[in-house]
Amino acid sequence: MKKRLICVMAILLPLLIYSQQPSLRSLTIGDEVPDIRLSNILNYPVSNIQLSSLKNKPVILDFFGTWCGSCIAALPHLDSLQRKFDTSVQILVVCYEPTAKIRAFLKENPKAKGLKLPFVTADSILSNWFPHRAFPHEVWIDGNRKVSAITEARHVNEANLRKWFSGIALSLPFKYEQMKFDAGRSFFERGNGEIPPKFLFQSALSGYMTAIGGRTQGESKGIYPGTTRYYYLNYSVLALYRRVIEDRLPGNRIILEVQDSARFVLPADAKQRTDWQQKNLYCYEVTAPDLTPKSQLMQQMLSDLNNNLHLNGRIEQKRVKCRILIRNEKVQVANSGLPAESHVSKNGFSLRNKPVRTLLSHLNNWNIQERIPPIVLDETNYKGNIDLALQISDIRDLQALRAALQPFGLDMTEEERLVEVLVLTEKTP
Repeated sequence: MKKRLICVMAILLPLLIYSQQPSLRSLTIGDEVPDIRLSNILNYPVSNIQLSSLKNKPVILDFFGTWCGSCIAALPHLDSLQRKFDTSVQILVVCYEPTAKIRAFLKENPKAKGLKLPFVTADSILSNWFPHRAFPHEVWIDGNRKVSAITEARHVNEANLRKWFSGIALSLPFKYEQMKFDAGRSFFERGNGEIPPKFLFQSALSGYMTAIGGRTQGESKGIYPGTTRYYYLNYSVLALYRRVIEDRLPGNRIILEVQDSARFVLPADAKQRTDWQQKNLYCYEVTAPDLTPKSQLMQQMLSDLNNNLHLNGRIEQKRVKCRILIRNEKVQVANSGLPAESHVSKNGFSLRNKPVRTLLSHLNNWNIQERIPPIVLDETNYKGNIDLALQISDIRDLQALRAALQPFGLDMTEEERLVEVLVLTEKTP
């Protein structure tokens, strides 16, 4: 009977001891710290104390490592604060390293000699309550054993301590720690970096994404606070460069000076388009702080495209053949004065009570996703609005375009002009 009782007690005793240990869940601001017994204390009158024995004195836990240069550099500052506010606060340096190693450090390191600071050594419980990756790590615990703040070491200063002692609520930056950080994954990936991040800039370029489907673009708030994101999904090379210049130049102001234009221009044969898209479409996005000028982001986009697509895209003045929109003196330009509207179809477009710049926009962007339309310039010197209806399937046919324009008091010639364009050339290996 005695043997059986001893056996049962041997089984239960570890469970009883374990059940009496404080919970090891992580604690944060507002949580109450259990009344733990701290052991293996160096540089203090006694080697073991109960947290409650500090008699309502606020406590700062300074998590420390002997390998951490900034931790060691902070010791004289913390020691001066401890001496100045000795009756108002207890600063405890908390170390996970063995007692013998800390004892040797206190004896040998010049910055550790003469310190008044107690060192809690061989710690396992406090580090579990307040998990962290970066040292030093400061935990502020008030006289009621509630966590007031979790900060970086720079926030432990005289001004903040005085506020704390006077009962003013601390509004110090929270030192967030990502304990599940995986260096094998992108640190911009959600759940794997700092939240919220001190975000500066991010851009990414990939090939065609089948799962996304068709082409789309947009501007939205970034996934990081205070950021804006521009994205272009499943875009051709030319379409991406057009986005770069869209606030400065019409989309057809691109001059291709390449050996083979096949990667840039959508095939005329619809049967070849699926394979072409998978090989020659790209996805790009750029994210930056909200106040970043769009022009700056587009300059970054230009650099990213040039570097990764092995191209040299740059804006320059160049003398090129252009279509020149002029007045047809034989016919009066029409303007009905009716409500403004425009309609576009595969075989042309119509305008009513619209300015000449609307006509130019249609001509310069006609079927632009499949080919680069000719550059059209306005030399009509006409300031009013116009009415017209053009029936034409291919504006590259200059004679057909002239015939369509002439009845509406307009005409077109073809001449060279010095214009600003984006020139695309291939980089040599």
